[in-house]
Amino acid sequence: MLLTSEVDAALVQLADQSLRTVPRDYIRGVHDAIAWVCGYSDDLPSGETTAGTT
Repeated sequence: MLLTSEVDAALVQLADQSLRTVPRDYIRGVHDAIAWVCGYSDDLPSGETTAGTT
C-alpha cells in the first residue's frame, strides 16, 4: 500500500510542475521503478542516467 502511494505521488509531481522540487527525470525513474516492483508495469526500469556517467 505504501509503494502504491509513492507511485501516485510521483504522478502528481509529474503532472504539476509547480509542486516539483526534484528533477523530472529522477521522478520518472522513481515512478517507473516502483510501478515495476508493484507489478503495474512489465517494463524493467533501465537505471540509465543522462548526467554523471563515467
